[in-house]
Amino acid sequence: MADYTKNLHLEKPLPEEFYDVSVQNGNMEKIDAALAPLGGATTAQGVINTLGALLAIAAAAAYDPEGAYAIGDYCTHGGKLHKCGTAIPDGEAWNAEHWTATTVAAELAEVRASLSTKAEWNGGFLQKVSILEWAEKRGIHAVNTHVSTNETVTDVPYAAFWAVDFKSYPDGGWLELVATDIQIGKTWRNIKNWQQPWSGWIPIPIATPPQEHAIVPKNGATLIDGMKNVFSKDQFGKLELHVGMNFSSVPAKGTEIFSLPQSFAPVGGIVAGAMILSMGTACYPAFLTVNTDGAVVLQHNVTDYSGQIDLFGFMCFGTGGTQ
Repeated sequence: MADYTKNLHLEKPLPEEFYDVSVQNGNMEKIDAALAPLGGATTAQGVINTLGALLAIAAAAAYDPEGAYAIGDYCTHGGKLHKCGTAIPDGEAWNAEHWTATTVAAELAEVRASLSTKAEWNGGFLQKVSILEWAEKRGIHAVNTHVSTNETVTDVPYAAFWAVDFKSYPDGGWLELVATDIQIGKTWRNIKNWQQPWSGWIPIPIATPPQEHAIVPKNGATLIDGMKNVFSKDQFGKLELHVGMNFSSVPAKGTEIFSLPQSFAPVGGIVAGAMILSMGTACYPAFLTVNTDGAVVLQHNVTDYSGQIDLFGFMCFGTGGTQ
């Protein structure tokens, strides 16, 4: 008669016995059960329940026709793990109707489903599911997690390998998915209020430093040495102007002092404050107007002019302000 190990009750065939694949498979099932996570249990009682199931599976031996079995007991038969569904008090020949074939994973999943408190499984690899349905099933009270997917996952921006961050916001009642195509490095965002449909995948721009372009003065304006005179526009459409100019005489009101390319021109006229210094003593308010054709015009009210005047200005207007 075969011997068994102490802890996992692994069957050890005798030296004179022939190799039996069912014995090997049965032992592998028990090892798998012993190494599996504890079903997500987070309470002491949950751990006890899960350990009880693991020990019961580990103790499962080959079916004994003369043995007694209670509902929920385990045995191995034909190289598979089985769970008793009908009590067998006095022993009987193998009757498949009294047993259900199962697996260690299925039994642990059943134990986990019965737990009142569960730990979320963080990370993992998804395939052959809808990413949106997966997120909805997790729900707004689920712990934030990160998963990877492949081309079999649906409802992503397009078929690819993805890294997906799942976030839930119980207080606001909404979900968020942030998916990154790891092959090209682009990222999309999809959000859902619990009572509303998904927003759809919205691309997230990758922040890049805006390219700065030199200002070319017009109509008697010159650039102040050492001052920053540039314009730039970032990927969000925000335009910045840095102006430091001087004039040998007072320019007429409404003088165009430089111009922007049409691609930088605003959809509607923009006005920003500036400052004029007359010989570094008298200070006057001024305005820079950026017209829809890109012309940057100086408006001022200089009344006490003596010698050179300096103009200083900074302008910044946001997304949608430029064409």
